[in-house]
Amino acid sequence: MTANEDSNTVHGNESSATLDQSLIMSLRCPQTGQNLRMMTADELLSINGALIRNNLKSENNEPPQSKPFSEGLATHDGRWAYPIEDGIAVLLSERALPVALNETEATDS
Repeated sequence: MTANEDSNTVHGNESSATLDQSLIMSLRCPQTGQNLRMMTADELLSINGALIRNNLKSENNEPPQSKPFSEGLATHDGRWAYPIEDGIAVLLSERALPVALNETEATDS
């Protein structure tokens, strides 16, 4: 166990235990080139609700190929989200989900 893993375990930081913060800082959105950050609990609730209600379309305007997120990365502006599956960030454009649009759709319905 590395010192970083030990620190994450001691502090109970599950998100950082999955993806190291320095790795997250080096990742970029494949669509916009923006920095990525861990999604907040509210963002996860919002996107999972939209996935369950089938209110989402992927970047290519097709139904998403995603199950509910247990963790995810969002662009710095919060517009696009990517799932983290089994500790691996899935940074594929076809898996990107438009977070900001989903919140608008959810409030409009």
